[in-house]
Amino acid sequence: MKKDIKQFKLTNGDEIICEVVEWPDEESDSIVVRNAVQLINRSGMPGDGRYYVTIKPWMVLQDEPDLFQVLYGQHVISEATPTNEMLKQYFEAISDEPVEDKVREYVDDLRQSLTEELAAALTKLYDSDGNNVISFPTKGTFH
Repeated sequence: MKKDIKQFKLTNGDEIICEVVEWPDEESDSIVVRNAVQLINRSGMPGDGRYYVTIKPWMVLQDEPDLFQVLYGQHVISEATPTNEMLKQYFEAISDEPVEDKVREYVDDLRQSLTEELAAALTKLYDSDGNNVISFPTKGTFH
C-alpha cells in the first residue's frame, strides 16, 4: 500500500512530516494523519553558519501507527514532498527497522504513481475522439 508522506508548515510555526491517511473533501477541510513528527531547527556553533534539524513526536504519546490525528486545513501554510534524506530521517524516527528499503520502496511507489498519472494525462490529451489534425491554409494564402 502506497503511503502518502508529506511535510507541512503550520500557522503556529510548527513544521511536521506525517503520513496523510485522508485528504480534505467537499464536506470538511480536515486532513487525517498519523506518525506525525515535528522538525525543529537548531543552530550550530556561533559563526559556523550551520544548522541542524532534530525530529521529535509532534503530539505526546501519539506515536503508534494505529493512532490518527486531525489537522485542520486552515492551519496549513504550505505542503511539500520531503526530500529523500528527510524521508530517511523520518522513517528512522518512526521505525525500529532499517530504513534504506523503506525509502527506496516509497520513492519507487511515488515514481510509479507519477508515471501512471502522466501517461493517463498524455493519453487523454493525444488520444481523444476528436480530430487532432490541424488544417493549414490552402494554396495562395500568405502569412
